[in-house]
Amino acid sequence: MRVSILDLGSNSFRLLVADVTSEGAIQPVLRAREFLHLGSEVAATGSLPEDAIERAVGAAIHLAGLGHRTGAEVSTAVATSAIRDASNGEEIVDRLGAATGMPIRVIDGQEEARLSFLGVASSIALPAGSHLVLDLGGGSLELAVGSGATPEWTDSADLGVSRLWAECVASDPLTPEDARRLRDRVRSSLDPIVPQVRQLDPQWCVSVGEPNRALVQMATRTSAGWQAPTLNQTWMSATELGALRDRLVPRSLEQRLVIPGMKRSRAEQLPTAAVIAAEVLELLGFERTVVSYWGLREGAILDAYGEAELAFGEDLRPAAVLRMERLFSPHAVHDAHVAGLATSVFEQMRGIHQLDDSDADLLVYASRLHTIGMGVGFRGYHRYAAYLIENSEIRGFGPREIALLASVVRFHRSGVVASRYPPFDSLDEEWQSRARRLAAILHMADAADRGLDQSVESIDVTMKNGEVVARFEGIDPEVRREWIDSAEVAFRQVFGVKLSFDQVKVVDSF
Repeated sequence: MRVSILDLGSNSFRLLVADVTSEGAIQPVLRAREFLHLGSEVAATGSLPEDAIERAVGAAIHLAGLGHRTGAEVSTAVATSAIRDASNGEEIVDRLGAATGMPIRVIDGQEEARLSFLGVASSIALPAGSHLVLDLGGGSLELAVGSGATPEWTDSADLGVSRLWAECVASDPLTPEDARRLRDRVRSSLDPIVPQVRQLDPQWCVSVGEPNRALVQMATRTSAGWQAPTLNQTWMSATELGALRDRLVPRSLEQRLVIPGMKRSRAEQLPTAAVIAAEVLELLGFERTVVSYWGLREGAILDAYGEAELAFGEDLRPAAVLRMERLFSPHAVHDAHVAGLATSVFEQMRGIHQLDDSDADLLVYASRLHTIGMGVGFRGYHRYAAYLIENSEIRGFGPREIALLASVVRFHRSGVVASRYPPFDSLDEEWQSRARRLAAILHMADAADRGLDQSVESIDVTMKNGEVVARFEGIDPEVRREWIDSAEVAFRQVFGVKLSFDQVKVVDSF
């Protein structure tokens, strides 16, 4: 079912059109936005003037029309802080509803926090335990703590970026007095909330909302090289956030606009956002936070149409990989068999490869995805597979994990990763080493079933006289010499040990 949601926010109006699957997943079809900065208007005067209302109505008509033209079967709209706080909010809702033909649902801060929490659950794969979701918007800051898809506690504070920019900032660039007023305002609003959060003792912190996403993008931006399609599930330390704040605050608007990656639509208020976000993290006692690119809008769609089958937490990544496999791979049986062989080799070689359980999980995901390129074309399918991994925005994986998976899959046929490959080149030495080791293991497992017949039922790995000896067990297993030779070369290059095969029927190539 195709649905659309119009988010009438304090900084911008945003449209999301998405297909909701029978598994409870959502596939975005269209995103669009119009920046209006209504929150600063309401903060300054308590209401929206006529010209601002007219701009809001025009933006809503345009976005609602886009949703209709994409074929959305169901459309809904939610209004948040600026409209619910405006003294003439009822008039605004009536005019927006009449103009768009859509019922406008004004939600309070508690409901906004709940829906953002649900959106995060469908986007971020976190270990077991509770987590805190911080949704920083233009008019308010929503907080929610819980595990799974339903929060145990929610709250809301009037700490939106547009609101505090209008209330506390008197000049550009920010003066020390402006920054002090911002920090004092955050402290006074969070004072009654901080003890409640600490009593709930969440282990993880997730940041959502456009200001938080913009800050993470600026703080973690690299000057060149491969960039992931999104920074979903990217971690940012409090130290990195503080450094970004100190970089932004002394600069004027003109000086900020020349910073690589700075968007004009965010440049005016981003220093205010940095001060607020850094102060919130410090007061709540978190040394780092992870960003979610899904929040209120995705949560509202799932709440209405897809929550019953929602995969979240530790189930999110396997579900996302399975969906990719179903969409693109014609050889699911082969994929599963190779994943089993690779896992077995991984376990038997723990003393050699020195990798951990998280690497074992990534090896399984790479194994399940290594043939998805065949859904595009056979020749060069490993390149197509890597491209799909790079660009499909697979839920639950951060940019480094996406780069590693793409590298392992791209070079699984040779077992040796080329350093010039952009996603691989974007990784640090530790992650590059992990990718090389996983690619070599996947190469051996795939070579054992390159015939797609599962004749090699298992691989027995032992150490003899300082070399790795692999024995393929099964019913008359047959392996081409070129596959054996390339596996031996990869092992020697990656692990520094010789690989040989025992009791394997090798067929020469012709």
